[in-house]
Amino acid sequence: VSELAEKERLVQGYKEHLATKDCMHFNKGKEHCPFGANCFYRHALPDGTIVADNVVKRRVNSTGDAVVLATPFLSDFLEELLSFSVAAERADIHTIRSLFQEFTMLPRPE
Repeated sequence: VSELAEKERLVQGYKEHLATKDCMHFNKGKEHCPFGANCFYRHALPDGTIVADNVVKRRVNSTGDAVVLATPFLSDFLEELLSFSVAAERADIHTIRSLFQEFTMLPRPE
């Protein structure tokens, strides 16, 4: 292909085709793709949700169920905090930290 416009069209078509195929490294969110956001393949969860930044984030909701989030937002955490019986204005920093760790599923310090 000698014309730049034609070459760009072919490359774009190839990238669009690859984006319809699941990334073997990402493995439907079970693993991590070393190419991250630069990967040409699809990073999708088993339910079909596309994960744009290649990082699967999980949290536990107030009923104890693990929930997969594409992007956890502070507003989600604050809504979850307010849903607990401890009023936000009465919660101490340790309670809030504990709830945040549960929300983000981070390991608790010993």
